[in-house]
Amino acid sequence: MHRWWVLPLLLFASCQRHSQWQCTHVKETACESSRILYRSEDPVQGIDIEMIHTDGELSTYLQVHSEPLFVTEKTSPVVIKSIRGEMSSMATSHRGAQRVRLNDDLQTELISALKEGYLVDIELSGYRETIDPSRFQKVFARLEKKAPSVLNRIRIY
Repeated sequence: MHRWWVLPLLLFASCQRHSQWQCTHVKETACESSRILYRSEDPVQGIDIEMIHTDGELSTYLQVHSEPLFVTEKTSPVVIKSIRGEMSSMATSHRGAQRVRLNDDLQTELISALKEGYLVDIELSGYRETIDPSRFQKVFARLEKKAPSVLNRIRIY
């Protein structure tokens, strides 16, 4: 039996790249929330992005993994650059100094640039990440949609 087709199939499957953007919905009895997550490919110097939509409010967080951020009075400087321009401001640091919450201006600039399809550079206390906007629009559109019911998530095999 000829199995020559297995090698090309394995090569094709191993070369595919998955999106760094993910959207999940959580449905609790008290509230519903959705989360967009962008995972950096660089676990040392990269920056992850998390957007949480709960009760009509959107919050955006940046997170690093290797070392705590340089924090002054519970804030850390953030710079967002794209073809649209450059914006910098201080972001509120969370306990552990590896996570910051963007203010409304930085959040709006980040989302606008990504929606328009521009590469975005984020700098955060010595960390740097270039964000690829591919699939952001599609994932962001799912953010405000309601979580599917339990019956829609069950698959019968």
